[in-house]
Amino acid sequence: MKTFSSITAMGVILALAVSTPLTGAAQAHGYLMDTFPPRHETVDLPVALVKLHFSVKADPNYSKVSIESEDGTIVASETLQEASHVFVMHPPPLNPGKYRVRYSILTPDGDLLKGAVEFKAEPKE
Repeated sequence: MKTFSSITAMGVILALAVSTPLTGAAQAHGYLMDTFPPRHETVDLPVALVKLHFSVKADPNYSKVSIESEDGTIVASETLQEASHVFVMHPPPLNPGKYRVRYSILTPDGDLLKGAVEFKAEPKE
């Protein structure tokens, strides 16, 4: 037969277990939300900025963005200066052609988020 105190203790443990947030499960992983230039779009030259918007703040110590030309040459590379959801880069003048923006950011939950966005740049008509 269970005593009143053991039933009370089990109730307290159950209440704590239910009310304690599942912080690991509750934190969402970061992802790329929006870009400029948009993915797979053609934009007019000159390209004044490249902007990546993430769902989480990126850690500035481990977050980097680079722009590669079609042949893989890195034409610009920057490290994030402060924790932010948005990474803005002002590239040097780009020639007409296809480009790939590669990103690698460290998210608050410790994941390394890597990816690439491609776009094409052409002279204004």
